[in-house]
Amino acid sequence: MAGGYPKATGDEATITISITRPPVDVDTLPVSSHESYSIDFRQLTSADLIKVRVDSDLFNALLRDKPEEMIAMANDVLAGRADSARKRAASLGFSEEEFQRQGGGLLFWCGIVFCGLMIFAAAATQRQ
Repeated sequence: MAGGYPKATGDEATITISITRPPVDVDTLPVSSHESYSIDFRQLTSADLIKVRVDSDLFNALLRDKPEEMIAMANDVLAGRADSARKRAASLGFSEEEFQRQGGGLLFWCGIVFCGLMIFAAAATQRQ
């Protein structure tokens, strides 16, 4: 394992999501920030799909039962307010541990879909 990573077998893939914020002026210089999140995947098994279904059900329940809190958490993520997003997630039970406790455990799948939808919605509604 060179560099701490297992040898690639051809069954892996990486998905990367990036968020770039518009520049702000700092002493007349434009400064912007860029966050990037990557997840390495392997081939899925039937057990993984069962967890995805459970995660999906839990995620849908949060959207149905607490839509305003979920929107606020998403807005915190998009605005780069990580501490606030973490606090909101904890208060909602939106954590890997909570999802595992209920039989799920692939929360990152929901996160990818959620972030992708939020990025798409932000891009679609942005006016130029």
